Amino acid sequence: MLVSPAEPAPLRALGFSSPIPETMGLDFAWPTVTGWVGVQRKTVDDLVGSVRDGRLARELGQIAAAGVRIAELVVEGTPDWLSNGVMLRYPTMTRAGWWGLLRSVQLGGVLVTHTASQTETVLELAAFSHWATRDVHRSLISRPGPVGAWGTPSSREWLVHFMQGFPMIGPGLAESIVDWFIEREGRLPIGWTVSEEELLAVPGLGPKRVKGLLAALMVQGSSAPSAGNGSGTASSTTSARKRRSSG
Repeated sequence: MLVSPAEPAPLRALGFSSPIPETMGLDFAWPTVTGWVGVQRKTVDDLVGSVRDGRLARELGQIAAAGVRIAELVVEGTPDWLSNGVMLRYPTMTRAGWWGLLRSVQLGGVLVTHTASQTETVLELAAFSHWATRDVHRSLISRPGPVGAWGTPSSREWLVHFMQGFPMIGPGLAESIVDWFIEREGRLPIGWTVSEEELLAVPGLGPKRVKGLLAALMVQGSSAPSAGNGSGTASSTTSARKRRSSG
């Protein structure tokens, strides 16, 4: 990590002192395989002052011009507000103005994080460095794994949850679909329509994961589709439909 020489000693100790970050509108910067990542640190007083003297606008422009891949503004400290909603020492800065300022920074493509003290900033920089150097971030789209019967065809609640992933299917209609088929056929007619070998052909899927995928939708007493017959489940569903139509 490259650190601006103007930073306090505890923060300079995080990396190597260098003027390079300041040329990009940053206080801390480090290269990654996909581009530069950096942080601009400001105390509350410094942030308000930088808005007044134009430094913040210049620094945001430098960040954009340098093509920084991920940039973050760390606001260190907590504003002191008077009962009339204006900031102590800065009577022209209202709460709405403060929130609007932070939103504008984020709208410009710079993340905003708050820390309570310089000590916490040190911790935040270490955590941000670890997070920002990762190539992908999937925590928000990751789902928890099944617990107990949840995630298996034997769980009515999971089947209702599963059905709501289809267009125009809410919880009430999902329950009707699940109960209709369970009452008449003992199961919801869903399952894999490909063989184990076909799943193994997917990059990143190994034997253990494939067996887990097949088991997740496998009904007790049935078997997974075999090689050369990738429609085992589909055939059973078709047969069920024929039985209903003939009845």
